[in-house]
This record gives sequence, C-alpha cells and structure tokens, in this order.
Amino acid sequence: MEAGGKISWLEDELSCPICQDIFKDPVSPPCQHNFCCTCLMSYWKKKGRCECPVCREIYSSNDLKWNRTLANIVESFLKEFTKEQETDKSVCVCSEHKEVLKLFCYEEQQVICVVCLHSSKHENHKCRPLEEAAKDSKEELKILMKSLKSKKMKFSGIKNDYQLTLKHIKSQALRAEKHIKQEFQKLHSFLHNEEKTLMSNLRREEEQHLHLMRQKIKEVSEQMASLNASIQSIESELSQQDSTCFLLNLPATRQRANCTPQDPETVSAVINVGRYVGSLQYKVWKKMLNIINTVSVTLDPNTAAPWLSLSDDLTTMGYSPIKQQLPDNPERFDSCVSVLGLEGFTSGRHHWDVDVTGQSSWCLGVAKESICRKGIIKVDPENGFWAVGLMEGNEFYACTSPWRTELSVSPKIIRVYLDYKAGKVSFYNLENMALLYTFTDSFTEKLYPYFCPYLVPDTKNISVMKIYPQKVLLQD
Repeated sequence: MEAGGKISWLEDELSCPICQDIFKDPVSPPCQHNFCCTCLMSYWKKKGRCECPVCREIYSSNDLKWNRTLANIVESFLKEFTKEQETDKSVCVCSEHKEVLKLFCYEEQQVICVVCLHSSKHENHKCRPLEEAAKDSKEELKILMKSLKSKKMKFSGIKNDYQLTLKHIKSQALRAEKHIKQEFQKLHSFLHNEEKTLMSNLRREEEQHLHLMRQKIKEVSEQMASLNASIQSIESELSQQDSTCFLLNLPATRQRANCTPQDPETVSAVINVGRYVGSLQYKVWKKMLNIINTVSVTLDPNTAAPWLSLSDDLTTMGYSPIKQQLPDNPERFDSCVSVLGLEGFTSGRHHWDVDVTGQSSWCLGVAKESICRKGIIKVDPENGFWAVGLMEGNEFYACTSPWRTELSVSPKIIRVYLDYKAGKVSFYNLENMALLYTFTDSFTEKLYPYFCPYLVPDTKNISVMKIYPQKVLLQD
C-alpha cells in the first residue's frame, strides 16, 4: 500500500514484519513485537515451535494476546488513508516532493511542483503555469487537429474512390461476361448453322444418289427378269423331243435368242466426301471471317475519359454529354476526351484504319506511354503525340509544333501507319491510299494508338469514330 501526505510515515510502523502489509487482527507475544495473527500462526507452524520472528524468544502460545489498541490505530489509519486517496483525485501532488503540481516544464514536457523548478534537473528550463501551458498546448493541438482532419478528409476521398473502383470492377466484369457470352453465342450459332447446312446438303446428295441407284437397280432387275424368261423359253424349246414342233417354233425361238438388251451403263453415284470433310475447319473459318470483327486495334477502356462512350467490342467511341462515374485511375484521361489503344508497340511496322465519317472534330495518331493524361493536354510531338486532326469540320491539319500544318480535305477513312524502327508515323487516305502527312522522329519508349473524337463544343458532333475492319487475305 502507498500513502501520501501527512499520514504516509505511519505505514512502516503499522506494517507486519512478516507480510510487510498493514496489520490484520494484530497480536503481541510477551516480547511486545506485533504481528498479523494469521501470519504468526503460519510462521509457528512452519517452525514447529512458538518463536518470535524478530527476537527469536521462545514462549507458549498461551502467552499470545490480541493488541486492541494497535487494531484501533490500524482502523483509524485505513479510514484516513481512504479519505486522502479521495482528496488526491482532485489535487495532484509531486511524487518526489509531495507538493502540489503547479508548473509545466517545456523542455522535459513534465508537470512539476515549485520545488522541482529550483532543482538541478529543471535548471534554466522554460516553465509556465499549468493554465498558461495548457492554453498554449491546446492551440498547438488545434493546429495539429486541422492537419489530422485534412488527412481524414483525404482518406475519406480515397476511400470513396476505392468504393467507386470496387463498383466499377463489378460492372466491368458483368459487361465483359455479357459480351463474351454474346460473342460466343454468335460463334455457336454460326457453327451450328454451318453444321446444319452441311448435314442438309450431305443428306440431299445422299438421297439423290440413293434414288438414282434404286432406279438403276430396278431397271437392271426388270431386264434380268426378261432375260430369265427368254432363257427359260429357249431351254424349254431345246428340250423339245418333237422335231416338227421344235422347227415350227424355231423362227420365234431364234428371234427371242437374238433379242438381247444393251449392257447397263456405268453410273458414278458416289458421294463427294471431300466436299464436306476436306479442309472442313479451314473452309468454315474462311466463312467465319464474314462475322468476325477483323480490326487490328481495340480500345483500352481503362484509359478512356469519363466523357467518352465506348462500344462493347471496344472498336467504336463517341462523345458522351453525361459524365460517367469512373475511377480516376492514373492511366485514365480526365479533361481531354481521349482514349488509347489496348496494345502498345516498341518495334516493327503496324497500321490501323479509322472511320471518321460524320465527325466534325477529332484527332488521332500515336502517343507515348509517358504522356500527361490529366488536365489540359497539348497534342504535338514535344508532348509525345504524333497526330492529325479536324477542327469544326473544315480545318484539317497535322499536329506539328510550334504551329499546326494545314492539310488538304479530310478523308472519311484514315490509315495510321507506324514504322517504329524508322521513326515514322504516316497518315493515308484509305480510299485512294494518298499520303496525307508523315512525322519523322526518334522513338525510345512504347507507343500506343491515340484517339480523340471530340475537341470543341459542337452539338452537331454526334457521330462516332470507329476503328475500321481490315480485309484478311487468304490463299486458297
């Protein structure tokens, strides 16, 4: 037990020498030393004799007396100690000097008493009264609180972004799953119809050949029956014993014997199996190209600005007047209504065709992976773009620096041709393959197809920009 204030000195005098705690039922042997009754009994039992734990005097257990006076003092002490503890709850005192705490040391960041102030430990330290120090500290904490609240708001915003991303991920997965099922349903339906058509043609050819062969078999069977009848009649005449009757019937018999049908014609009625199973997968695949979107580039929806609307197959894009709720991930454009292709290039030659029919404002070409995607963007080679564009339906230009280069009339379908090693980006009119413009530069990082179907406010610009499918050349 610890005690402070005026009665703390009594604690040592009122403690049992055995348990070192305040006396409980104090007893005194003849030597006048005091002990807790329970403690002394346990000590005697352990020793096996009645001996004073302090002076080692031996005496009889009958000489032990309960110390009423000491018990009353202990009771009064405990009451006073409890009262002092309740008082200490409102008045804090220095544990070292037992003085009321009135000062705050800024160097040690401790609450101290007046005696502590003049001690060597706090010599030359900046100390202030508790109320003044508390006021200063509260102002300091208020400033820190502003930073914490600002940080909390930032974390809250990030959490909201995370929740939006979580929702977007689920939406992406659902849309992708739906599109995958639709695409495979088209393929399944196409293959099923191809199988049905081939089986129907096979059955039709089978029936035609079977019908022909059945007819030929019937004709041969009828001729065989006629031959059998003639043979039986002639054999009957040959077995005739009466010469007169045989000779009388000889002209008719000779005529019957000379009347022989022509040999049946050779008929080729077998099924042309090769027409159905020869290179079957290749033939079906060639037909499948008619339903497959053979674009060489697809769009990356994770880079599309919230003002862009993309088709499910990621080949068509257009301006959306309503901003979509999309995560502001680092690779996404925000203010500039743009989108990149899904795959980038670090070597080789590549080309893709873009249909801009009906678009009054657009821009397209290639862009470096490290381009700025946030805020207002200037499209030119110095900023990592090699592109051409159309402004307000009549100004067709190459995005050169520092000034644009005006070009001829804008075509409807443009071919973008990238030769990475040669450092060239060329643009062609797909209708006549006339060269529109060529950028020459030195490429050092990955390049992506770049598309921007909307540049200026224009309510007429409602058409979409579409990646044009390319012909697949097959050798038969």
